[in-house]
Amino acid sequence: MSPLLLKATQSMTTPAKPYSKQPSLQRARVWRWTAVLLFFVAMIGLVRWIPAQMAVQALDAYENHAALSWLDWSERLWNDAGEIALERVRAYRRLRQFDLVRTHMLRAKAAGVSRDQLEREQWITLAQAGQLEQIESKLPELLNSSQVNPRDVCEAYATGFLLTHRPGPALDLIVPWLADYPGDAQAYYLRGQAHASARHYTEAEQAFREAWRLAPRRPDVALGLAQALLQLKQPEAALPLFEAATVDAALSDQAWLGVAQSARSAGQPEKALSVLQTLVEHAPTLAAAWDELGRTQFDQHDVKASIESLEKALTFSPNSLSSRQALARALMANGEPARAKPHLEFVAQATEGFAKIGLLQDQSDAHPEDIAIRLQIAELYRKYDIPSLAISWARSILVLKPGHAGAQKLLQDLIPETKDTPQR
Repeated sequence: MSPLLLKATQSMTTPAKPYSKQPSLQRARVWRWTAVLLFFVAMIGLVRWIPAQMAVQALDAYENHAALSWLDWSERLWNDAGEIALERVRAYRRLRQFDLVRTHMLRAKAAGVSRDQLEREQWITLAQAGQLEQIESKLPELLNSSQVNPRDVCEAYATGFLLTHRPGPALDLIVPWLADYPGDAQAYYLRGQAHASARHYTEAEQAFREAWRLAPRRPDVALGLAQALLQLKQPEAALPLFEAATVDAALSDQAWLGVAQSARSAGQPEKALSVLQTLVEHAPTLAAAWDELGRTQFDQHDVKASIESLEKALTFSPNSLSSRQALARALMANGEPARAKPHLEFVAQATEGFAKIGLLQDQSDAHPEDIAIRLQIAELYRKYDIPSLAISWARSILVLKPGHAGAQKLLQDLIPETKDTPQR
């Protein structure tokens, strides 16, 4: 076979090189790497989105500590600094940590949040603190604003009304709140607080129970329901709810005290003593715990221990009518009438004074606009060394009549004793 024919034959029998497939393979590789890149971009976006969304959900559920934890993660993932600062403002405002509210308001300003929005957030903060003197009139504007959450506005103003002893306006505001957000546990919780402040414990129990049904993980709701049940003489029902509230560090002392009170009322003095002895070790300056311990010890016929505990209670709360009364009884039982005498005299005077406060509060409930009644209540609370209540009643006067001289003088004398109010 000639060389030329041999070459032609080989070219016919040898498979052609796959030149036509090479561009397709290259395109496949490009698409594959593009898909991988898009996947990682989407994952990065999702990783950034999840903490921010979980923070919002936690805030909507009033789980403020959980929200703050999610916001920490969100900040690490370079999410919007202004939005994160505003969400922290919401959480710290509810926790009444007003110094931190101010810190994050400044951060929001530095991040470019508008002046108008910051001003509205400041109005809401002042309302939540009970400082309604200058901003109660802003309520309609806030409710119609697209820059703030209407639930935050309702919560803040309802809380402010309660802090200034005006349960009526608080209840009035909660009605439209629930009409727009019928499943909002916070609205029912504040309804319970409003009824409890007016000493309507049956209505308070109903509202707290609905809040508990909607938010069974909230310790503050458990505590409110438990306190209402204890007022209604149902210690057995209150006991597990007080125990449920002990998981919140901010509420634990109050909740453990409720556990002890419920246990004593339910005929479980050993449990009450055990809880109280642990509580006074953990919170040695908690006057109410020493008071309850002294009463429980007296019930168990340990009079000397009762006297020691009640004297400790008076060390931390010298004008406590409850502790003075219990100590006088213990001293008389121990055969010490001379030591009991000054306490009995105080009790006689203070009983009359607190009975007058109770009557005046009933009158204030019936006539909420009567400033003279509110001033008498504030002055009596000051007289009996309960500055927080004297201040809140005085502030309630300034809401109704800004510039009232008597209320302003009372606040000037007492305001240095408070530490939990926001700066204007």
